[in-house]
Amino acid sequence: MDESLRHAEAIYHAVHRSSVDSATIYQLMGFSGKTGTSAKALGSLRQYGLIEGIGEKTRISDLALAILEPESASEKSSAIRTSSKSPDVFGEVLTRFDGRVPQADEAIRAFLIRELGFQKNSADECIKALRQSLAYADSFSRDSEVSPQPISVEAPPLTEIPPTPEPDKEVQREVRSVDGELVIIPLTKECRAELRIVGKLNARAIKNLIRHIDLLADVWAEDEDELES
Repeated sequence: MDESLRHAEAIYHAVHRSSVDSATIYQLMGFSGKTGTSAKALGSLRQYGLIEGIGEKTRISDLALAILEPESASEKSSAIRTSSKSPDVFGEVLTRFDGRVPQADEAIRAFLIRELGFQKNSADECIKALRQSLAYADSFSRDSEVSPQPISVEAPPLTEIPPTPEPDKEVQREVRSVDGELVIIPLTKECRAELRIVGKLNARAIKNLIRHIDLLADVWAEDEDELES
């Protein structure tokens, strides 16, 4: 399934949802033309529900669009699960075993050969593809449900430093008018730094921040010189 999704992505990036012929589809997937391998790849796209139409009117499906351009992570996860079970034979296997895939291959192989007329090699390939597709969908679902954890950053201990110089008025007005996320960084046991990033962080903002830190370092150095003199 992972390979089929890559092929669908390549087609979408090239022609979006425009209808194209099969020969163009083969080229967009990276094949020179119709061969046994390219025809199998095209068939997989169709079985997973990632393309629709036939002949010169083949295009990316609504299901593929929900994966490639999702409104949310949950929509993408749901679409991948639907696609992973779309091949007809996968649906028949899941129906036969009440929606669950047995851990052992023997029961599935027997069902495919005895009831669906598969050859042994074809049955084994089908079982492998089924397990890979469902495992891919399950792994993506788990990844999309994991919430990012806050990162605690502990700076190396520093000696106490004088107050931060007042920023220019433009930056100060922005900080007062917009609430930002406050990041607290411990500097020593008795000292901590509170940094609030407001608005879009770009190269100019970072340069200004560095300028203020450099100014702070100069003030600190002057204070030390006065104490030593």
